[in-house]
Amino acid sequence: MLSTELSVAPPGTPGPARRRRWIRVAWVVAGLAGLAGLVAVAALPWEWSFIDDTGGREILHEQQDRHGTAAGVWHAVEVWYRLDLTWGLFRPSWWLYAGVFYLLPVGPAHAARVLMLALAVAGPLLLAARAGRGPTRPVLIWCAAALAANVSVYRGLWYVSLQELSGLCFVGLGLLARRRQAPRIATFLVAAWFKAPFAWLLVGYGTVLLLRRGTRWWGALCVALGAGTLVAAVRFARTGSYTAGFGLDAGRVADAAQTAAVQFAPLGVVLVAGALALRVRVPRWPWQGDPTGPALLLGGLGYLANLLPWQTGAHYASPYLYLIGAGTVLTLAPGARPAPRWWTAAGLAVAVAVGLVGLLAGARYVYRNAATTTGLRDCVLALPDGAVVGYNRPEAWDRLNAIIRYHRPDTRTRIALIPNGVQDPGLDYYIWQRDYGPGTPALRGGPVICRTPLATVYRTR
Repeated sequence: MLSTELSVAPPGTPGPARRRRWIRVAWVVAGLAGLAGLVAVAALPWEWSFIDDTGGREILHEQQDRHGTAAGVWHAVEVWYRLDLTWGLFRPSWWLYAGVFYLLPVGPAHAARVLMLALAVAGPLLLAARAGRGPTRPVLIWCAAALAANVSVYRGLWYVSLQELSGLCFVGLGLLARRRQAPRIATFLVAAWFKAPFAWLLVGYGTVLLLRRGTRWWGALCVALGAGTLVAAVRFARTGSYTAGFGLDAGRVADAAQTAAVQFAPLGVVLVAGALALRVRVPRWPWQGDPTGPALLLGGLGYLANLLPWQTGAHYASPYLYLIGAGTVLTLAPGARPAPRWWTAAGLAVAVAVGLVGLLAGARYVYRNAATTTGLRDCVLALPDGAVVGYNRPEAWDRLNAIIRYHRPDTRTRIALIPNGVQDPGLDYYIWQRDYGPGTPALRGGPVICRTPLATVYRTR
């Protein structure tokens, strides 16, 4: 007997095929908007920063002049490897990155960093959209606020050589792989080979997988890769000049812990406010659900512990804040419970406010550094050729010299390092950057030639 029942959708309800078509259109529009945004970023008046960039470009161009355009890239990778043997840094991903990334012009290079930050953020947001059992929007808002409150991560947009953002980009890509273990572990390994403390993410993820049936082989592989990376990093660091700065004395560790607490404060407010807003219940056995959240949390705690004998502030903080923040949200989100609408809105409003403050602080940091670099470049180029310029910021004086030569190869103008308190009667001009000390007051008595957000140029005679 044939059934005569009909299934009729309510009027105005789109069918599955139509809904999928609109989703595809939305993705295409979003992709085109993102591409247009990256083109706009690349068109901004960027300049190379005062950390690493001119040195990386010099190494690459020197090797290309010797060995040709393509072969020079590989030889530049080899140069970075040999330099890191001296410095004591195990970072194979950085060797490849430095050999290739500096092929880009300065505008597209900074646009690429914006893309890397977008990928780092996209991973946790995708998982957050699927983490809660109720409405996804509150969890997404909470996760976005936690990521935005990480003020130190924005430094990587200006300083394109920082391995922290590079590693976080690949962590984000691994999270986008969801539960496909091979690509996720591979991208986590790439992150660890940018910055060795990311190996704790591999160890943490592997530990959680070992506790679950069906993933123990993956867990063993993950732990082995993380432990192997840490062993290699220790072997490199034992004889390195740069890594000689590690110290295990109690005073240094206590200072680093205090700095980490200050760095964590905004994120802590976001996490507490979001947890209260969603009335989350802490799971008794968090690894029995999605292992990603607990793994990120363990990886972030391991990363922080690894930094305690070194430094935990400035850009060094961005990875452990990212891992702890995203890990906490993804671990607690499945335990969200219904709450009055006003209660949820109030809690999320606090989280969003702190996140927006972090975002604006990061944007201000990028702008002030970019405007200072381009302003000093233009100011020095406008000085009489052959001028001698002093600068109280270490490393920046040499980078500014290189930037000036990029724009005017035959210039005779020279920038020299003038340590704080040192007088040099041979100077024509003096650049003082307050963040790097009191400078030399006697050199600041002349008229001001240029002002930038972070530095001032004086005529000395």
